[in-house]
Amino acid sequence: METKRNILTAALMTTIALSLAACGSNEKEIEETIETSVDDYETPDAESPASGASHESSLDADTGTSESKTSGKIDMNHLYSLPDTIITCKGKNISLFGDLNDCTEELGAPTKDSSDESSYFYKYDNFYVEAVKKDDKTPIVTLAITGENAKTGRGINFYNTQDDIKRIYGEPTEANDTELSHVMTYTYDGYALTFVFEKETNKMTLIMLDNFTVG
Repeated sequence: METKRNILTAALMTTIALSLAACGSNEKEIEETIETSVDDYETPDAESPASGASHESSLDADTGTSESKTSGKIDMNHLYSLPDTIITCKGKNISLFGDLNDCTEELGAPTKDSSDESSYFYKYDNFYVEAVKKDDKTPIVTLAITGENAKTGRGINFYNTQDDIKRIYGEPTEANDTELSHVMTYTYDGYALTFVFEKETNKMTLIMLDNFTVG
C-alpha cells in the first residue's frame, strides 16, 4: 500500500530529476524540494525486501571498489559489501540510520546549511543529508546523491546503468516512468533506495535513501 511518505518521496524524486535535467540545473529548487521530504512525515507500514536484494550484501568485504569511470561497468569480482543503508561520500561511510552528528564528524562542516526550526538540511557538494530534530537527537531521514564522489553500499554510482543496478540489486520493488524520468525503487524493512534516470539520455540524475523508522 502506498503511504503518504511514499507519495511525497515519489513527487520529490520527479522534481529533483526534472531540475537536474534542465539546462543550468537550479540548485536552490533542488535543495528546497529535498527539504520538503520531512514535512507531514508519516512512518509507513514495513515493506518486504525487493526481490534479489537484502539488507546487507553477502559479498566479500575485502574485494575493493566496483566502479569504473571509463566504462561505467561493474566488475563483479570487485564489489563493496557494505550495508544497503550506507552511502560512501569522499571515502567516508554515512549511515541512513545514524545521527547528523555522525555525519559531521566524518565529513566536517557542510558546504551549505539550509536548516530551519524543525529540520537540518546539509549539502556537501553533490551529497545531501536531511535530519529532523527529535528530543535531544538529530536522526537522519534522507541521504541523496546528485553527482560524482559518492556511491551506494554496493558501489553503484553515477557511472552505472539501469542494467548494472539490476545485476547488483535484482528487480526493483517499483519501476515508474514520468514524462522525463525513469524511477527505480527498492523498498526494504524501514527504508527505501531509489535511483532516477533521465529518459532522454538514460543517465542517472539521483540516488536517494529514505528512512521510514523515524516517527
